[in-house]
Amino acid sequence: MTTRVAATLLRSLAATRALASVALLARPDVVARSAASPSPRRPPRWVVRLLAGRVLLQATVQVAHPTRPVGYGGAAVDAAHAASLLPVLVGDSRYRRGAAISALEAIAAAGATYLLSRQLP
Repeated sequence: MTTRVAATLLRSLAATRALASVALLARPDVVARSAASPSPRRPPRWVVRLLAGRVLLQATVQVAHPTRPVGYGGAAVDAAHAASLLPVLVGDSRYRRGAAISALEAIAAAGATYLLSRQLP
C-alpha cells in the first residue's frame, strides 16, 4: 500500500468517526437509546457528549495530519478508551450493551488506525 493510499484511508476512517460523533453530540438520547440494553437506564447525556467530543477532536486532528505519530497516538487513545470500559463490561449490567458497542468500535478503530499509520511517514 502506498503512503498516499494509507493517508486517504486514514482520513476516510477519521471523517466517518467525526460524522458519527456529530450525531452523538447533536442527539445523544436517540443514539444512546438505540444502543442501550432493555433497561431504561442509559448513560447520562453529558457522558455521551464528552466521549463524542473526544472522538471528534481526535478525528479532526487525524484528518488534518495523517502522520504516523498522530495515528499511533489516536490508536493508543482508542485502546485506552476500550480498556477503560472493562469495569463497566464486567460489573455494571445497566450499561453493558452501550459499553460493549463503544469498546468494540474503539478496538476496531485502534486496530485500523494503527495498521494504516504504519504505512505513513
